Amino acid sequence: MVVQAAEGIPTGGGFNDKSALAASNLIHSVSASQDGLSLNINPQAAHPSFCSGATYLVFLSVVNALIQNGKIQLSREAVRAIRPQGQDDNVGVWGYWNNSNRGAADLFDKLGLGPTFNSFEDARPGDFMNIDWKSGGGHSVIFLGLEGDQVKFWSSNVSTGGFGEKTASRQSIQRATFSRLEHPEKLAGAGSF
Repeated sequence: MVVQAAEGIPTGGGFNDKSALAASNLIHSVSASQDGLSLNINPQAAHPSFCSGATYLVFLSVVNALIQNGKIQLSREAVRAIRPQGQDDNVGVWGYWNNSNRGAADLFDKLGLGPTFNSFEDARPGDFMNIDWKSGGGHSVIFLGLEGDQVKFWSSNVSTGGFGEKTASRQSIQRATFSRLEHPEKLAGAGSF
């Protein structure tokens, strides 16, 4: 579902990880449905985009599909809590996802959403991945697979001009932290976060 959700987001749209406009547009791209029990998500409204915002839109798209298919139920309070907001690192659901430490892995560990690990050998397409580059900095992506010594992933990237797929040398990665969504129903606890 994660890979399908990423493939469903139109490519491009611009990249800007330092813009207050990009953060504001992400917030306005996700709203609660009329009954408050699911989400309305408009990825095109999140232009320009940035990496953690892009992967969070995919995460929310998967959660929303599970809600609409009756696989999970979230309260109005939990739906409100998972919407992106202008939170600081490690404050609320979005603040955990967007933090500069382990990102999604910190949220997964806190809520018990699924396993987190560092092994490429255990990774599967659709795992969320936080990259620490050897050259410094990090990147929030969705792992798509390995092609020889290349890591294929989806995110918002400078080189793709926003949403899109990219490859990078495995040797350029200092550390990769993977998060696999196995227990989305645990987001029911997000309202008390």
